[in-house]
Amino acid sequence: MTRSTPRYQRQESEPTYDPPVFLTPLHDVTIQEFQRAHFEAKVVPVGDPSMIIKWYFNGTELSASSRINITYRFGFIALDILQCTVADSGVYTCRVGTERGSAESSAVLGVVGKIRSLANIFFIFKSSLFQVIIFF
Repeated sequence: MTRSTPRYQRQESEPTYDPPVFLTPLHDVTIQEFQRAHFEAKVVPVGDPSMIIKWYFNGTELSASSRINITYRFGFIALDILQCTVADSGVYTCRVGTERGSAESSAVLGVVGKIRSLANIFFIFKSSLFQVIIFF
């Protein structure tokens, strides 16, 4: 008895992924100075090993640091900026690239500064005595 060779050979193929698409784009954020800014988005396809995510601030690429946290897990993308100052105000862009294409989403961060000037100091005149009240 001879064994016949199988007619069909099992072929394992690499999965193919569609070009990236933002399901949930970034949204503008306005915060007070020294608060945390949080941007988040959702992107597909999930699981594409060629996916590269980059963040930009006014066109300049950002990298993670002690103040900047970048997260990407299962299609969820987030950028957290700690202790924001007015200088952090601007346009933040998330660019997602794969072998099949790229997509991007942008949002504006507005940081409202605390005014530190004589305008915060009010003088109240009572009975020829000055009282100084300082508001922070």
